[in-house]
Amino acid sequence: MNHADIQGHLELFVHKMVDNFANLLGISFAYDAAHEGTKWGLFEGLSIYINFTGTAQGSYILNMYRESAQKIVGHVLEEEEVSIRTILDSGIIDEVLNTSVGEAIEDLKQNYGFLTFNPPVMNWGVTHVPVFSYASGCITSSFGDISCHFSISPVSLDITEKLITTMHKLKDTERLANIDSLTGLRNRKFYDDYVRHFNMHRALPFSFAIIDLDDFKHINDGFGHATGDSALQHLAKILQESTRDSDLPVRFGGDEFVLIMENTPGTGAEIVLRRICTTLKERPVVHTTGESFYLSVSCGITELSEEDRTFSSLFSRADAQLYRAKMAGKGCVYRDSSSE
Repeated sequence: MNHADIQGHLELFVHKMVDNFANLLGISFAYDAAHEGTKWGLFEGLSIYINFTGTAQGSYILNMYRESAQKIVGHVLEEEEVSIRTILDSGIIDEVLNTSVGEAIEDLKQNYGFLTFNPPVMNWGVTHVPVFSYASGCITSSFGDISCHFSISPVSLDITEKLITTMHKLKDTERLANIDSLTGLRNRKFYDDYVRHFNMHRALPFSFAIIDLDDFKHINDGFGHATGDSALQHLAKILQESTRDSDLPVRFGGDEFVLIMENTPGTGAEIVLRRICTTLKERPVVHTTGESFYLSVSCGITELSEEDRTFSSLFSRADAQLYRAKMAGKGCVYRDSSSE
């Protein structure tokens, strides 16, 4: 690949990124070609490693000024102060980059139709990154006082390897912080972060369920806490096996779990929860003594509506359905408009 190829690929990606920032964030951006060749120096910012494969082979760093990232994401989330962690957790940068890279690859495939392009690999990280001999350009926002500058530069192999290692460590640390150590499900911290950044105006159907393990205190008192832990792990495993990769089972606390089901109507969520109840009736927990017992759960389900303004209203409705299920007996599933 020669310099012209790299320049063409990077410019294509920059233009795609400008369009997607404008579309997804509702902020007007302009690409300023006059800044080509600018050396930005060393700074602390939001740095995303991008690896193109196929004809567009090469590794690059997209550097985004920290202050600009904070203003942009703060505008979208309606928060005055936004940390780098919040920027990464929001998924806004990931969405812009994934969409932009995908569109750029498709355009390159059309231009080089006889060549094969493999899917790009993308990771992110926060690090100090030196800017190299040239940058492909900068992007300037015209939204209020946001001054948003990007530079894209080739990355040498040694820097790339170090950055990938750093980003893998960051992702591992983030993953472990959001995982419940007993059940392996996502934990309350994950739930709180998810709710904080939840888009109440999402267009897709969305269902939410609260799941409570019946008679858990009797299990602990009758068999001991070790068996209680085994019961929680047993339920967690069935939750994982009974849901899709896109569903989010969470250990909310103690013997209470929640199930977040994106792109799923309430009727679909009810089918899943009933299937979980049936599986629990068929698969016992085996005590260390060889004795076995069966678990049951009470479930309350609701679906996001246009009237919802906060996630707490969604939670309250599901909690009300859970109360109805508890009052009706063990192993019951109640949804806003149905019951078992």
